[in-house]
Amino acid sequence: EKLGMDENGSAGLVATLANNIAMFNIMDKMNPKGKLLNVAFAVSAAFVFGDHLGFTAGVNSDMIFPVIVGKLVAGITALILANALAPMLLSKVEASVAKAKAEEEAEEK
Repeated sequence: EKLGMDENGSAGLVATLANNIAMFNIMDKMNPKGKLLNVAFAVSAAFVFGDHLGFTAGVNSDMIFPVIVGKLVAGITALILANALAPMLLSKVEASVAKAKAEEEAEEK
C-alpha cells in the first residue's frame, strides 16, 4: 500500500521473482500504478529465483549470490525510479487515453 498498489500489484511483484508470466496473467486486475511498477520491476528482477537462478547454478555456481543481489538491486532501483516518475507518467497515459476516446467518439458521429 505504501507504493500505491492494490493486492494484485503486490502479488505480481512476488510472482515476478520466479516468472513474469504469472504477473502478466493478473495484470488486467491491477490498478494503473501497480501495472507501471510491476513492469518496471520485471525488466530487471524477473526470474531471479526461477530460470535465471537455475541457469546460473548450472553454468557457474560461484555467481549465484552476485546474480541474485544484482537482479534484486536493479529491480528495487527500478521500483524507486518508477514510483518517483509515476505521477508524470500516469497523467500522460490518462491524457492519451482520454484523447483516443474523444477521437473515437468523434469518428462515430
